Amino acid sequence: MLKKWFTGFWVNDPKTWLPSASLTLMMWAFIISTMFLILSQVQTIGGITFRQFTTADAMTYVSPFLALYFGRRWTTKEETQQVTPSKVEPG
Repeated sequence: MLKKWFTGFWVNDPKTWLPSASLTLMMWAFIISTMFLILSQVQTIGGITFRQFTTADAMTYVSPFLALYFGRRWTTKEETQQVTPSKVEPG
């Protein structure tokens, strides 16, 4: 099942099953921001200290990747709607 979701390094888009750079970036941004949120609650592990990381910081980090992914999907959806066979006039 996981092999279907991953193609090498890239995560596959669930709608087209093609590798998606924007979905991969969004997934990594979510994982990294979640990790920093959890580590900022602990604050110290051994001699390593972590600075405060708020949800506002997390949204500032994740928002551009969300905009990239959903903007790409919206643009792709509009392109496929414009090239449907019913709208193509015989030439």
